[in-house]
Amino acid sequence: MADPKRIQVRNRFIEVMDGIRAEGGYFYTPDLVTEKIIEFYKGSGSIRLTAYPDEGGEIVNHSGAVDETFYMLVHAVIEDSVDPHKKGERVLQDVRRAIDTDARNPNTGYLGGICLQVVMDEAADMFTEISAEGHIEFMQRFRCQITGADFAGL
Repeated sequence: MADPKRIQVRNRFIEVMDGIRAEGGYFYTPDLVTEKIIEFYKGSGSIRLTAYPDEGGEIVNHSGAVDETFYMLVHAVIEDSVDPHKKGERVLQDVRRAIDTDARNPNTGYLGGICLQVVMDEAADMFTEISAEGHIEFMQRFRCQITGADFAGL
């Protein structure tokens, strides 16, 4: 039996972010991309990324189909003693670009093949409370819509 689509979406987010490479036209290569939240917080590296489902969304049960809209949250920790905000904005641009590119590919295995749509409908939250230490965090929410013939198909 296949994993629920929400897990497939989360896993694809992790895979896409793990594929971000400076030599591929992005600003940076992340030091750590993980689905394990403990590893994310306690891990090493100046760019750490994870993704997990966030609150909110809706389920619509049509005759013959079930659509679910939910949010996937990309959470980043950025460390830079010179200009953490500049580095954070560049990492955010890398993540947005990588996710958007994958979401536009309609083939199986890509976000565009798993979801009906993946969009950013709000700006990222940037946490700068401890930026004096050269450490900031951001959270970017992506709205994902999936569909199935019934709840087992979600």
